[in-house]
Amino acid sequence: MTVNFTFWLILALSMSVVANILMFWYIRKALERLFITSDNIADLIDLLTSYSTHLKSIHQLENFYGDAELKNLVAHTDELISTIEEEYSDVLYITNIVEYDEKEEGEQELNEEKKVSEENVFYAGTRKSDT
Repeated sequence: MTVNFTFWLILALSMSVVANILMFWYIRKALERLFITSDNIADLIDLLTSYSTHLKSIHQLENFYGDAELKNLVAHTDELISTIEEEYSDVLYITNIVEYDEKEEGEQELNEEKKVSEENVFYAGTRKSDT
């Protein structure tokens, strides 16, 4: 009786381990695809922003200033960029969250070091010696 119970227990444990390994592999692959998609959307927004800037610079030229078609094209490009940022913001900022946190921490450390060095400069001339 205990041999039969032990066999089923080992079988259940083995199936659980295999299922966990397969789920880990699947989740890892899905996250890799999600990160690639996030990077691609960020690249797309960068390209559209660059295109919009170029289009605005052309619209400012004397030959094209006030052209209704270019003005509508600039407005359409701006709407397209804002729509992509709004609709895909969940996917877009997945990989950037950690980067912003690291930058903010680094900036805080630099600001603290700058304050300390400024304090040393401000008090350097006002200290009196006991000698």
